[in-house]
Amino acid sequence: MYRRGSSVSEISNMLKLHREQVHRVIKRFEETGKIENRPRGRPERTARTSALRKAVKDKLRRDPERSMRKLAKEHNVSNSTMQRLVKEDIGLYPYKIAKGQRLTEEMKASRLEKCKKMKTLARGENLGRILFTDEKIFTVEPFRNPQNQRILLPKGSPREVMVEKSHFPQSVMVWAGISGLGKTKLVFVEKGVKINAEIYRKQILEDAVIPWAESNAKNLNWTFQQDWAPAHSAKKTLQWCETMLPDFWTKEVWPSNSPDLNPMDFAVWSILEQKACTIKHRSLESLKKALLEAWDEISPEMIARILRNFRKRLDACIKAKGGHFEFEM
Repeated sequence: MYRRGSSVSEISNMLKLHREQVHRVIKRFEETGKIENRPRGRPERTARTSALRKAVKDKLRRDPERSMRKLAKEHNVSNSTMQRLVKEDIGLYPYKIAKGQRLTEEMKASRLEKCKKMKTLARGENLGRILFTDEKIFTVEPFRNPQNQRILLPKGSPREVMVEKSHFPQSVMVWAGISGLGKTKLVFVEKGVKINAEIYRKQILEDAVIPWAESNAKNLNWTFQQDWAPAHSAKKTLQWCETMLPDFWTKEVWPSNSPDLNPMDFAVWSILEQKACTIKHRSLESLKKALLEAWDEISPEMIARILRNFRKRLDACIKAKGGHFEFEM
């Protein structure tokens, strides 16, 4: 009918079809020479040419961290076309980049040996009697995870939103510890106070660890864990630990450069960030109040789960021969 010169309106009236439907069929006939629907499934790969594939492959070989969106813009194709080309035609897939301490072969060997020691020392109920400790600096700026944090805005808003940060936001150093026997108080180190061996012994060991032990571990053989920051590894600090504590993990037990093994680092600090640091605080007092409230919400059940995770991490580190293992968990 169309070939005989009938108009869209005439065909529509004669076949009792909607004008738009007739128009689509005519357009399909003009483009393909057929009136049948295009076969369902994968669309034609008109944009994914061999030349484009080679150009993109060369760019990704030189820089595997290139943005898919920028590549699509450079080659004037859609984001979805570029993503399919990279995955289906080139065979590359996106993986998250994990940050971690640089580990030499010597460090890996040391971690492997010490993880085996800790696995033995933390058997059974002994794990619950270890006091894991650490320090962290918190700022009044909100904590953001660029990997998965999004913001909901009206349609048509920019694809990316710039969040400005202060160059030198107000901050406070926090010390804390957890154990199956209970958690310590949260200690705030005042601004301008440098944590040297003397301050560490006075404000942390004497004013926080000893009171915790008297309340939670009286007459028990418990173990103290710390990392090897200069104030922690100072000669007088180690002498104090040997004299005042029933047991503590020395450098022969706790490995350096191992935040991925410390429950405070791999779990507790993140919990506090998520609970207390999602908004910008107007003052340090507001930040401290939020941190104290979040600290109070950490229950014995949460600590028990975190300690079980510590055991799993020892096994994972041993399996990785002392190397990085978090991407496997």
